[in-house]
Amino acid sequence: MHAAALVPLAFLTVSAAAKAQCEPRWAAGFGSFAPPGIVTAVGTFRDELVFATRNATSTHVTVQRWDGRTITAAGTAISNPFIVEAYVDVLLEHDFGQGPRLLAMGQFLTVGGVPARGAAQWDGAAWSAMPGLGVWDDHVLDACVFDDGSGPSVHAVGRLEFQSGQRGIARYVSGAWQEFGNDPALWAICVAEYDDGSGPALYVGGGTTAFASSGVLRWTGSAWVSVGPATGSSTPRDLVVHDDGSGPALYAGGSFTAIGGITAYHVARWDGTTWAPVGAGIGQDVVSLVSVGSGPSARLHAFGQPANAPGTLSAAAATWNGSTWSALDTGGNYTVEHATSWDDGTGPTVCATAYLSETEPDILRWREGVLDPLEEGQGIGGRVTAFEVFDVDGTPRLHVAGRFSAAGDRPARSVARWNGASWEALGSGLSFSTNPNEAEVFALETFDDGQGPKLYAGGEFSSPGFGVARWDGTSWQAVPGLVGNGAYGGDRRVRALCVHDDGSGPALYAGGVFLVPGSTITYNIARWDGTSWTGLANGIPEDSWGVSVNALASWDDGGGQALYAAGRFIQGIPQVPRTQNFARWRGGTWAPACATGDWGPNYDVLALRVLDDGTGERLWLAGGFTTLGGVPAARVGTCDGQEYRAVGAGFANAAFEVRAVELHDAGAVHAPEIYVAGVLGTMASGIPYRGVARWDGSAWVQVDTGVHGPGSGGRALRSFDAGNGPALWLGGTFESAAILMPSKNVARLDATCADPRLFCFGDGSAAPCPCANASAVGAQAGCASSLGIGGTLRASGSPSLSADTIVLAGGSMPNSSVLYFQGAQVTNGGAGVAFGDGLKCTNGPFVRLRTATNVGGASQYPTAGDPTVSTKGLVTEPGTRHYQARYRNAVAFCTSETFNYTNGVTIAWAP
Repeated sequence: MHAAALVPLAFLTVSAAAKAQCEPRWAAGFGSFAPPGIVTAVGTFRDELVFATRNATSTHVTVQRWDGRTITAAGTAISNPFIVEAYVDVLLEHDFGQGPRLLAMGQFLTVGGVPARGAAQWDGAAWSAMPGLGVWDDHVLDACVFDDGSGPSVHAVGRLEFQSGQRGIARYVSGAWQEFGNDPALWAICVAEYDDGSGPALYVGGGTTAFASSGVLRWTGSAWVSVGPATGSSTPRDLVVHDDGSGPALYAGGSFTAIGGITAYHVARWDGTTWAPVGAGIGQDVVSLVSVGSGPSARLHAFGQPANAPGTLSAAAATWNGSTWSALDTGGNYTVEHATSWDDGTGPTVCATAYLSETEPDILRWREGVLDPLEEGQGIGGRVTAFEVFDVDGTPRLHVAGRFSAAGDRPARSVARWNGASWEALGSGLSFSTNPNEAEVFALETFDDGQGPKLYAGGEFSSPGFGVARWDGTSWQAVPGLVGNGAYGGDRRVRALCVHDDGSGPALYAGGVFLVPGSTITYNIARWDGTSWTGLANGIPEDSWGVSVNALASWDDGGGQALYAAGRFIQGIPQVPRTQNFARWRGGTWAPACATGDWGPNYDVLALRVLDDGTGERLWLAGGFTTLGGVPAARVGTCDGQEYRAVGAGFANAAFEVRAVELHDAGAVHAPEIYVAGVLGTMASGIPYRGVARWDGSAWVQVDTGVHGPGSGGRALRSFDAGNGPALWLGGTFESAAILMPSKNVARLDATCADPRLFCFGDGSAAPCPCANASAVGAQAGCASSLGIGGTLRASGSPSLSADTIVLAGGSMPNSSVLYFQGAQVTNGGAGVAFGDGLKCTNGPFVRLRTATNVGGASQYPTAGDPTVSTKGLVTEPGTRHYQARYRNAVAFCTSETFNYTNGVTIAWAP
């Protein structure tokens, strides 16, 4: 009998015709340093940081350059077409007499389609092979430049297969690799030059029997000899010369606890005569060592994988100041490997590759021992889960929270604020005592506890307090009193904060997973009056499904102000029917939140907001549910205190959920409308909502092209004008907004019209062109054709469905046939994939617009008598489509195919 009470929301606050004929667009400037793949090596070249990244299938490696502002690819991919995995483990700069060259060495067979076994060189414009190394499956692990008296030459170590047998070391002389050392049993891991006072000598480290048990050998000019007593058991992974003020010495790092007859945990020092430990050592298998500076300010940095060793420091990154070891902040529980020193013009820094997951940062940088993120813009270095506007010296400022250790180019742990141009940290932030970077803030709220407004943070952290802390404008203070929930192994997790006045004065309410101790234990929800916590009756007790209060809201439904709690409590509150996952607290008792309905939300509620979309205030619910009151409502709905209502068709995919709801007034662009964020579903046309969607009063529609990247999704929304006009702020986990616009975990949707956007260029900024036929940087074109230039596609006119004047104009193509077409989605996140002689940037469903013939290298659609682009493309509702042109190319050019593509164009269609 209650099913009829559930009605879909289908109203318009203003008519479609009254809205501006354009779409808002994402703001630039929120990118961050995000290497396009897993980083396997790092070095420097011509004052730039260079690094090698592997693609998802590990078959290709691309060398990238970072100039302090942007990432660009250095030429074409290095690959291993016959062996599944390709590696670049060494990036080394050397001048052979014709200018600096960047040497890339590892395990690969080709570079740009040209045979190059394990070693290649980049002259700043193109890659070429370094011939003569091995016969098939070579793998270079380390290299250095050494002068034996006949001039400096590159020496490489690893597993090297020459026709005469396996070698562990080779040198590059007169344009070819030569065998070196005459020891077929040698398999070296690391190499360095060191002068112990008797002249420069070459040292190598490894773990095979050729090294004896000392692990390090020195080349005398005619033979390899053990360094120090051949006792102990040592496997060095890296060798570096460092001067800590007592003179230069050779330092070895590796997976050893003894070397040359002495105990040394993972790092040891050779002065030319004896081995010595380096302090108490460190509790990690060391993979890389880096020396910075000399004398009293010198520092030795060690990197590897955290381990345990008695009496030592356990850290993935550590620094030695000449007397003690100390840990370096890594921003996460990383394994830290290859490292180098680099001066970006502002002083020396140390950069190292790091790996936690494919969505986490892969290069870390430290300046004077402090983590200093490499940043392209004002992105956030981890997921964003909450926003709050809080006054700073009388000026409202947007605050952001989540799980991160950096905001923009500044360290900021878990909470940061936007000053209108950049992010600022709030003191030392919030952290865990065991691992500072595992802390996460789920909620922010402003509350005046009697001594002025304070910013409260709720989450999962232990410092300065457990679960709840407050910012007084200078420092964070603990808010004690909540304890762990034994049912979850002692979890203490605050997921929601809300200010509510139950008639006795405003108080701060918290929801989550915790206990409030006392004569009667209160579960998972509590009230803070500025002094102490008290329970709400027995709270929301545990059940067999597990309980978490995820969202709170204060609202008067006509019967008086009440506190509403929502989350995951599937069995509801004991003895209170219809309180599954959603309940109301008023007058000291719990009751159903909505008067009608056979059942509450059937699954988790993740967001709860009081919003007025023009038809009156309602409670808006969002989460993973599919029914409200027993009737379908896919992941978003409302309650007016009496009835549940669905909002359109919702988001129909069992794996998706909505995590945030917000009302946003975009000014002249859109009337006030409801926006949602999360891992969303798809439209009836099959086009996905990417992280964020807008309710236009009758249907859910895309917002620009949403957000992109591995695991992308929205978690927080806030409408706020930070001085740039009305804007909608989106937080979550993503790499870009729109197509290939860097926007790391935070994005801003501005009230400016979205012009047609160009993407997928063949200049190396997108996927590599199929056969090194890149177009000029800045041309904003596709991959080069037989003309030596890339084809272009541009759009002009109004993207209005009611007054479409869009013209697609192609140029810089051969005088051949060309197909103009429309795609509903982009390929490879907008980077495209190699196809024919170019990059295919769009994906289906496709619509063919017109086949034309280029004259003077150009053509367009539409021409006189043609249907408009939207009519021919069957675009009947606002949304985004992607356009490209495919043209015929010379038979003998590039691949065996005879076609190429222009760049892509994205158009956001408005009513």
